Amino acid sequence: MAYKGSIRHLMASLIDNTFEQAGFLVYQEDITKPISIDRPSITLAAAISDYKRLLPIKVSTLIQPGRLATERRLVSPM
Repeated sequence: MAYKGSIRHLMASLIDNTFEQAGFLVYQEDITKPISIDRPSITLAAAISDYKRLLPIKVSTLIQPGRLATERRLVSPM
C-alpha cells in the first residue's frame, strides 16, 4: 500500500492522534540541551535517553483546529 508510511499517512495519524498505533515515532528537538562537540554524531537512542535532546511530541500543540470544521493547522512551537 503506497499510503502506509507516507507523509500523508503521518499527517492523518497526527490529526487523529493515532500516530503511535500507526508505528510513527515523532519527537521535537530541545535545542537548549547541549551535545558534546567531542561526539560529531550520536544515535537516536542517545539523543533521547542520554542527552534528553529529543522529546516526544505533544500533538495538541502541533495540530490545532482551523477556521472550518474540516480544517487543521500545523503549528511549530519553536
